[in-house]
Amino acid sequence: AMFKVFRYKVGTMINCDCKTGFRRVSVVMRCAGNSSHSAWENRCLCNSISPAKNPVKQVTPGPKEQNERKHTDAQN
Repeated sequence: AMFKVFRYKVGTMINCDCKTGFRRVSVVMRCAGNSSHSAWENRCLCNSISPAKNPVKQVTPGPKEQNERKHTDAQN
């Protein structure tokens, strides 16, 4: 899965995409919270279509890695 965030606020939605051979578990992530704390609802998760591979991969950064001005680029 891959997503890029240059700036976000409460209500921001991010479309989750997966590489070939994987399918999305969650279609979107949404920034939720209030003025003092925000966090992502859902996670960008991809399931392998092949049963022999690792079935689920999480690419969403944890809450400590998120901040309003940080450029986020994660892929799987």
